[in-house]
Amino acid sequence: MPPTVGERVVVVADLLTPSCHPRAVVNLIRFVRDWQPDRVVVMSASQPGSTHKGSECTTRALAELRAVYSGDVVIQAGAGASGDCHLAGPCPCWPAVISDLGLAVVAGIQPVAPGWLSLTATGPGPSRYPGALAILLARGFGHSIICSGTSGLALIGEIPAGDPTADTLWGFEIGTLRRTATSTASFRPAMGFGVVDSTTGVAEPIAVPISRSGAFTFDGVTYAA
Repeated sequence: MPPTVGERVVVVADLLTPSCHPRAVVNLIRFVRDWQPDRVVVMSASQPGSTHKGSECTTRALAELRAVYSGDVVIQAGAGASGDCHLAGPCPCWPAVISDLGLAVVAGIQPVAPGWLSLTATGPGPSRYPGALAILLARGFGHSIICSGTSGLALIGEIPAGDPTADTLWGFEIGTLRRTATSTASFRPAMGFGVVDSTTGVAEPIAVPISRSGAFTFDGVTYAA
């Protein structure tokens, strides 16, 4: 179903990897249980042929999510951000999991909220800063962009040039749930996830940072398993 005004959407990256932070995953699932959004979008760059260990991790995380949340869960598998991008599909174990849990799998660039597109970007690059790739993509597509794949957590908004009455164009990178992401001299990965809330009539992006312990606070409530 296409996104509509009034929906609340949670978008999370790297939930389906063996290296995800276990406490962050527990806290995220408790948050979804309490907040009951209209949709949860799980961004995944998983390639076919994932390891058995990874498959078990995927199955467990999705089953735990479904146990507390009966709404729409969409797995968005590997959508690239540029002309040299590739599409990645789910691993071979997923069909049974998808059937049992009532999940949907999509690939490619998708509408995630009114005026917003979601995709998996191709990585941070050598000289980027958090949010830079997302806002560049937003300018190119002419839509606000929410993306995973960069391991950055950032929101950059701008008014399109020459039109002060236009809606803000957003570039939103949603961070990662990985606990083993490594830093470089020019880039430090950040744990977190994203929320897009359009219950006010305008889609509002909210970046939710996750601490090294896996804890986070949303709307005054702290989740710290």
